[in-house]
Amino acid sequence: MRIKRFLPDVLAARADDVYKHAVGLVKVRNRVAHSRLLELDDLPKVVEFAEMLVRVPGYEWDNTKQARADVKSNPGNVLNATASLIVDPAPDVAHNLPAPDFDETSLLGRRQERQRVMQAIDGAWPVISILGDGGVGKTALALQVCYDLIEQADCPFEALVWVTAKNAQLTSQEIVRIEGAARIRWACSPPPRRPWAADGETTRGSKVLITNRIGVRTEYPITLTGIGIDDARKLMRILGRRRGINLLTRASDADLIAWANMMRGHPAHIKWFVSGIQAGELPEQLLSDDGLLLDFCMTNVFQYLSEDAKAALRSMIVVPGAHTLAELAFLNEYDAARTQAVVLALTTINFVSQVSRGASSTALELSDFARRYLQKTLSPVSP
Repeated sequence: MRIKRFLPDVLAARADDVYKHAVGLVKVRNRVAHSRLLELDDLPKVVEFAEMLVRVPGYEWDNTKQARADVKSNPGNVLNATASLIVDPAPDVAHNLPAPDFDETSLLGRRQERQRVMQAIDGAWPVISILGDGGVGKTALALQVCYDLIEQADCPFEALVWVTAKNAQLTSQEIVRIEGAARIRWACSPPPRRPWAADGETTRGSKVLITNRIGVRTEYPITLTGIGIDDARKLMRILGRRRGINLLTRASDADLIAWANMMRGHPAHIKWFVSGIQAGELPEQLLSDDGLLLDFCMTNVFQYLSEDAKAALRSMIVVPGAHTLAELAFLNEYDAARTQAVVLALTTINFVSQVSRGASSTALELSDFARRYLQKTLSPVSP
């Protein structure tokens, strides 16, 4: 803009328009330069800017045209690109955070959830857990929050330590076990540089952020669910464009929304669905036969349930709907103590959710993901 008067007239005439679009890419540039997690709409923003730019007369835009051609011929090229950018000085917070994997942990901004986790870290709880089904995006959210912390101008922590317990990966054909995986995943830090006051007297030291499918006691739990249907639709579009899948890039919004609703906005389900289409499967077949996905997301939790808890789940499958504690006790012939233990176990692993039953009572209802898994797994009659 400073040298606008020296540009060819046709280029100078579009300088204002180019500038307005370019300003919106500053944050994208910063995320790329710092190897940070990308937001849901970062790639479309860059692609749309490039498409606008090559139509601006007065310059050849050779590099931009070549990059667009390379990506169109092979969408995977975007993953192999090397950014030759001036990297800003790194923050002085020591950490061992993994480099973001664009395909696996990005694209899901979850701004509200990020804010909620940050508020919990800023509070008095020493342990914060992100709970949810397998593949719902717990690790992606935790990693994003950790990067948000080190990006703060005055980060209260001296270091962040990351340990992962991921022990399996889901492909379109099988569940692949990861050899040598650790047993826990957590991010924490040594005590802050300056003690934080809690209630004016006590101070806060280290924080532990856990992602888990099962809750633990003495924690501040944050339950994560699927992304919104509109975000799910955008995610399918973006993944389809990046992987060169014509079906997803050309499908109507109505089709994408219908598919997203059937998958309940579950990120792992969506990525598995996209991988299956890429491998040549039909959408209808993938949506009707999702046993592999359900096994990946639920089995390693279900297998540790007590027989009492499994029997209670079986009764909730046989008698659909929400159930009060009294109804569960009646259906399974449990006394009060036994019922309480079962309810605690089921709510801890997120197989059920609490719903209101009248003005003064609460009932439990199977989550949709759990119901689909149990219908494939549990026999209606106890052995």
